[in-house]
Amino acid sequence: MGKPSVGKSTFFNAATMSSREEADYPFTTTESSVGRAFVRVEDPGPALEVESQANRGFVEDGTRFVPVDLVDIPGLVPDAHEGRGMGNQFLSDLNQASALIHVIDLSGGTDAEGNTAEGRDAARDIEFLESEIDRWYLDVLERGLSDYDPRDGGSLAEAVSDRMRALGVSESQVEKALDAQNPRDLSDGDRLDAASDLRHQSKPMLVAANKADVSGAMSNLESLGGEVVPCSAKAEHELRKAAEGDVVSYVPGDSDFDIVGDLSGEQRGGLEEIMELMEHLGGTGVQQVLDSAYLDLLGLVPVFPVRDGLEDGEGNTLPDCFLMPPGSDVEDLAERVHSEVADSMLHGVDCRTGRRLGSDAELSSGDVVRIVTS
Repeated sequence: MGKPSVGKSTFFNAATMSSREEADYPFTTTESSVGRAFVRVEDPGPALEVESQANRGFVEDGTRFVPVDLVDIPGLVPDAHEGRGMGNQFLSDLNQASALIHVIDLSGGTDAEGNTAEGRDAARDIEFLESEIDRWYLDVLERGLSDYDPRDGGSLAEAVSDRMRALGVSESQVEKALDAQNPRDLSDGDRLDAASDLRHQSKPMLVAANKADVSGAMSNLESLGGEVVPCSAKAEHELRKAAEGDVVSYVPGDSDFDIVGDLSGEQRGGLEEIMELMEHLGGTGVQQVLDSAYLDLLGLVPVFPVRDGLEDGEGNTLPDCFLMPPGSDVEDLAERVHSEVADSMLHGVDCRTGRRLGSDAELSSGDVVRIVTS
């Protein structure tokens, strides 16, 4: 997500190897699209001295790539919360997201409308987009406040959460955000603060500071606060295409790559420029954005469930990796595998230590858990 012409579709294409149209003019993307990206986690196979066979995703050099969904949505312009530009469609698409990746132009080369400009402060783009989403949340919050009638016997938080449930807002989150029991006790500022708080709780945001490869862009990084990862979607996309063509050997998220094919002098020069960027950033930043969004921002916990030994019922070794919500326990994992497995579960076993695990044992990152059933 982000304003037009900052490289959202390039980022999406690089992360998913899709073929969305890319251009440097506003509203190249006019409708949302869902693609398959991957999150990198350490594969337990080498530590357990087995070769993993992933049912979903893939394993490369001891790293498990776990599939996740990524949505590319149209660019957002000022007053989108009032329906301007592609605002209504954008805000509708927002409902399905667990977290938001805000792609910005770190080089400052595009204005608020996505037109070519010079010297724009990238921090203004972060403020603008957060404000647009906050005001959309405020509109939904106001409807919930209007719905509240104490004579109905329910609470204010219940009335508001009923309105905001589609956004992923819970009643407990509303109770935390609203320090009042009556709408009349809330000033306009209180309401906007509550809307912003609910947006932070239900849609955490990571900034992908794109176009870090543009000259002078990295000097703008210090002015940005919050969760920010510099990246070059263009560099990542070029590397992945080169890898598909057997020109380079590259694993997404690695800090370097090897040239293995025949290249012209111009092609080699372009790849050497990418290599210099990666030395500075520790990679292109695209995979780092995905990993940070899912593993850090959302705090998802990668866990490997097995049935017999280290296999599933069909003899595949370490076939599955689930990204579980923080605080999940063994029973939650069994339910994720299948409701019938959860119904017949006796206990779990930590396959690394052999320790027996109760159904309420909290899961940790990288756990390999055998689910014992009756």
